[in-house]
Amino acid sequence: MPSASPALPLEPPPRRPRALPVILVILLLATGIAVAVKYLDTSPPPCQATFVPAFFPPPDWTKAIHNGEVAPGVMILNPASGPGTTPDEALQGSVSHAQDAGSNVIGYIGTEYGARPLAQAEQFVREYHSWYGVTGIFLDQTPTEGTSNIGYYRSLARYIHRVIPDATIWLNPGDFPARAYMSVGNVVMVFEGPYKNYVNLPVPKWVKDYRPGRFAHTIYATPEAAVSSAVKLSRERNAGYLFVTDNVGANPYSALPDYWSRESAAVAGGCRRSWSRRGCCRAGCRGCRGRGRPAVAGGRCRQRATKQTLRGGYSCGKIQPRPGRDHDISFICMRRQAPRHGTVGEWTCCDSCW
Repeated sequence: MPSASPALPLEPPPRRPRALPVILVILLLATGIAVAVKYLDTSPPPCQATFVPAFFPPPDWTKAIHNGEVAPGVMILNPASGPGTTPDEALQGSVSHAQDAGSNVIGYIGTEYGARPLAQAEQFVREYHSWYGVTGIFLDQTPTEGTSNIGYYRSLARYIHRVIPDATIWLNPGDFPARAYMSVGNVVMVFEGPYKNYVNLPVPKWVKDYRPGRFAHTIYATPEAAVSSAVKLSRERNAGYLFVTDNVGANPYSALPDYWSRESAAVAGGCRRSWSRRGCCRAGCRGCRGRGRPAVAGGRCRQRATKQTLRGGYSCGKIQPRPGRDHDISFICMRRQAPRHGTVGEWTCCDSCW
């Protein structure tokens, strides 16, 4: 509305930029909120899983499975820098035992940075699958720089999936590779080295673009007093899979670390867990395992499975991703409880498929 006012000057005074104070206030509020969230958010980190380079005899497989807080998420089978010349009956029993306990067993193949003949690597894949029933393959000695050999690994990955449908493929460059290799494997081991080198490890920014379950860290020559620190650092660095050992030498994986039970508890503890691995009906989940993409923290339990029914009364259920949390559709394995008093048995969550 118009109001009485003195005569206007010939030239209007300069207008004050009113938007600037508002922008400054918004920026200050946003900064304050960010600082508050940083210091007030005490929610635990996502869960990790242990994995074990099981380059040791069957008795130590039993220790790895039963002496920890939970069974390892993954056991890497390596009879003789590959599947060997004939199946090892004792190791066949260990593999079956590990799978029944909830571990995903994958077979080791050293690729010699792309120099191993592709036909030989493919033969190893067939033998691992036929002799040991592995559900994935661990490709060691993969390049750390450039993409000149990526065609070799893509071809081998395609073959692995033909032989082992929905196989889990691990790559081990031992360092952060060219980002293109993330499209080849499900899990990439981006650190393999001593603890003293791990403390100040530089991590590329692109790592945060992926779920923790895409990365594994192996830290050897780690004193027991540094186990908690190693676990904490690995979570900060987005590692979903972790193996820490005090062993050293040319093969630091010839035995379990002396502190295995403590390590297992440290990795399993203090995190957001929406499901429990204890008491899982893993023996019946073999048909389900591998159908979902690897995930360390994931899967919501539900009743009444409606998907493919597996032998022994087990079923694989499909879980839709939660906005902002799960980036892939995952699967869970469920079992049917025995009916009581004539009622129909219920489906209950068994475990996420690894």
